[in-house]
Amino acid sequence: MTQFNSLEEGLNNLLDRMEVDMPQFNQTVKDMFYTRCYAAERLMNAARDSSTDHTAWMNMVGNPMETIRNAQQFDELCWWLSYEQLAEHFDVPKSWINVIRLQANTDPMKTTWTAKGLDMIIDGYLSESAYAAYLDGCALGLLSPSEGVDLLRDPSAKEICETNKDIFQTLLDTTGVKSSVDDALKGHDFWLA
Repeated sequence: MTQFNSLEEGLNNLLDRMEVDMPQFNQTVKDMFYTRCYAAERLMNAARDSSTDHTAWMNMVGNPMETIRNAQQFDELCWWLSYEQLAEHFDVPKSWINVIRLQANTDPMKTTWTAKGLDMIIDGYLSESAYAAYLDGCALGLLSPSEGVDLLRDPSAKEICETNKDIFQTLLDTTGVKSSVDDALKGHDFWLA
């Protein structure tokens, strides 16, 4: 594994590799996206075909334009499966894929993604996606830890994380689980409590 001098250098290297070696959707991503599209098409056809006999399928369709639009959304689950596929393909953490601004091409003849750039800064702060990529890069030895990276984050994001940590600690304390929050979350002890 290559070690990079900065997150930006590592992500730009990833962008360069994506330009020449972007895979097509694997079967899991295709199934997630197209199963919903084809089901919506079958539902719409059933509603149309039975519309002179009954309204059961028409009621299920509701607003046809909304049904079609919802079925054709490349939603969060499609993106998560994409991140898994691309992270494995390029041998980087999923968080690195998440920092890349991707566009999904859902044309059945060429299902793939196009990398459009990086989303590292939001409202003058290091994006939470970029911060997650930095943490994962350090954990995997792709980056060396740098002083002050935490200071680049939006203070409200840091506050949310601290509040979450306090809530989890309270839950661990009240359920009698003897573990730090980090260990409990990594070991999933929290969910078993």
